[in-house]
Amino acid sequence: MQQLRSLHADLPRRKSAVRFQTPDPQPQHASPCAGGRHCRSKEDEMSKPVRKTLLLSVALALSLPAFAVQDQAISEDSLGLYNSSVYEVPDPAIVNFGGGDPGTNKRAAKSYNTAPPMITHTITDMVPITRDSNLCKDCHVQPDLLKQKLVKGMPIPAPASHYVNVKKGEMYMGRWNCVQCHRPQAKVDVLVQSTFKKAK
Repeated sequence: MQQLRSLHADLPRRKSAVRFQTPDPQPQHASPCAGGRHCRSKEDEMSKPVRKTLLLSVALALSLPAFAVQDQAISEDSLGLYNSSVYEVPDPAIVNFGGGDPGTNKRAAKSYNTAPPMITHTITDMVPITRDSNLCKDCHVQPDLLKQKLVKGMPIPAPASHYVNVKKGEMYMGRWNCVQCHRPQAKVDVLVQSTFKKAK
């Protein structure tokens, strides 16, 4: 009786053991080319020559402009803006600024209302203009002339914007270089014709 009980008690354990000892189902072997990088179909094998031909055609098309540029060599006489050798240094054209003595010339017409007045007289004996030597100030730094009507022969006074203190006649030294804005005039050929027209 005791032997039957022991066998009955061991029965579930044997079932579980059998349950876990059942062999796994036979695994399905995948095709050696399924998802493989090295597997190529017959179509891929046939497209190899086509790809090579296409690549060679593209490479040849890209190289053609390079050969064309090499054939179109530019001579040294055509590199500059004028038809002469780039090694030639032409003499600058002689420009005659002219102009009479200060106070003897007419004023130059302004290109626009706020344009700085141009120098119509000669400045041969007045240059170079430096911070410590400026002959322009002797005539044009006269604040008393700002309120007077200008007549022929009178120098054009420097405007109030050129002074630190107008009453004292103290000039702002940031404007000592007169020819930075005011330039002497010369008769030269116009390189580029202006098409500017005044607004109506």
